[in-house]
Amino acid sequence: MLKDSRIIKGNGKGVQYLNFVIIAIVVVLIAIVLTKIFKSFKLGADTAGDIAGGVLIQHQTGITPARQTTCRSAARECEMALTRLPFFGTIAWIDHNRIIQALNSLISAKEAILTCEIFKTLDGHDTLKYIVDNDMQSQNQAKIKPIIRENLV
Repeated sequence: MLKDSRIIKGNGKGVQYLNFVIIAIVVVLIAIVLTKIFKSFKLGADTAGDIAGGVLIQHQTGITPARQTTCRSAARECEMALTRLPFFGTIAWIDHNRIIQALNSLISAKEAILTCEIFKTLDGHDTLKYIVDNDMQSQNQAKIKPIIRENLV
């Protein structure tokens, strides 16, 4: 049935190598797409729990539910700005502008801390502080409001 699964026909070593590379790229792309689909399903399920916890968080932090929504959106934007290698979790690409824009939508230190906590639960790998301090160039770090940058955890 799968007698000849080569993409490019031929017998040379170069053709075999090229077939392997093409198949590997396709497998990685499929894994990335499946990861993005899974994240979008998870996002919908998390929304219901966020509504219930909004009042409790307001009691603890003083951040209104409307601003909590901004914090959740910023954390999700930061998480979506990261492209990780499937199966390894290593960051392959960072959309710096998306992270800068998301963090600059915050207005207080408490919001920065809440956003970091939400990001930790979404991402599960790194903290926003680590990403901003270690994976962003200083010129991009400078574009983030100082009050927010100083309170990332």
